[in-house]
Amino acid sequence: MFSRRSFLRCLYGGVLLLFLPSCDQPETELALETLGPILPYIQNVKTDRVTVLWQSADKEIGTVEVYEDNGSLVTKVSDSPVSFHEIEIRDLSEDTLYYYQAKEGKIRVGPLRSFRTALPEGSKTAFSFIAIGDSGYGTQPQYKVAAQMLEYASNASFLIHMGDVIYDGYEGEYRSKYFEPYRSFIHRIPFYPVIGDHDLVDDGKPFYKYFSLPKNNIEGSEDYFSFNFGNALFIGLNSNTIINSSNIDSQVQFLERTLQESTQTWKFIYLSHSILTTALGRGSKPSIGRIVSPIAERFGVQIIFGGDVHAYERFFPRVDYTENGDPVTYVTTGGGGADLRDLAGSPDEAVGKSAYHFVLININDMTLTGTAIDFNGNTIDSFELSPTGN
Repeated sequence: MFSRRSFLRCLYGGVLLLFLPSCDQPETELALETLGPILPYIQNVKTDRVTVLWQSADKEIGTVEVYEDNGSLVTKVSDSPVSFHEIEIRDLSEDTLYYYQAKEGKIRVGPLRSFRTALPEGSKTAFSFIAIGDSGYGTQPQYKVAAQMLEYASNASFLIHMGDVIYDGYEGEYRSKYFEPYRSFIHRIPFYPVIGDHDLVDDGKPFYKYFSLPKNNIEGSEDYFSFNFGNALFIGLNSNTIINSSNIDSQVQFLERTLQESTQTWKFIYLSHSILTTALGRGSKPSIGRIVSPIAERFGVQIIFGGDVHAYERFFPRVDYTENGDPVTYVTTGGGGADLRDLAGSPDEAVGKSAYHFVLININDMTLTGTAIDFNGNTIDSFELSPTGN
């Protein structure tokens, strides 16, 4: 029988969707085990495409059907018989709500889901994103942070992750320490993680398997990357290789070229290690700062996000490496679920708290507001920035 709950869900987006496949399937009541190892989720959402991934119990031909909100079939794409599916859907319209249904043969894999394509580059339309790091413990704090994030995920366009998605980074750990905690929203907003040192287990193969990230560096790899969304540019770096003095030149060239060519109002860099921190037993990383920060100051990067430190810190905007550069705000967001670290504090620090949390960033044209929210829903910091970095 078609329940009231299912009826309301089928009205999502203001359009009656009763004729779309599986719209009456209650997503929160479907256990992962009933539909194979990993249910469909999305990655690498662009203005004209999206990647849908899932893992089957056996080798199957996977198909993704994409519908407009009026029920019209937009496209249908299939792959070959495999156990892990990674299907890219192309030729979509920018900033548009779509519905998608994954199938194996004629069997539906999970309920009908939805996603929205990205805002075009330079768009002044308001949007929000979530920043988090150091989450992969599979513990109660991680689940509590995820529950708080769920309240904001329906409006957030995507999530950036500072790495250490998993601490024992083998493939089997992802199910209980990534897919389960975030199963309520990874099917509708993409995650863009940078690789942390704990994600490097097995040469990072599980990390690169489960995340489909932009391949726009000179090597064509997912090791470091950039993407645009609206009037913002995001650059994800691999700080592990910077610390180890390997692959520095290619990342520096990529960073400089990407920023130099960008006309975006807002610019963000994020990486696994925090360049600045007051954490006890986990010092700042001047070796990274000497490489990344001068470039950030020269090209007007407003925020550098870091993790590795299991706490929240925000430093006052600062210029450390250039005479006429723009100030940069350093934000540590490493409270996603791993054991917390104590902070010593500093006069340069605007806010520091050893707390499980995530950061919500709202951008509305020339205004940025940030809010750090703990796992009980309390605000532990709020701030505003202008495009000049102040």
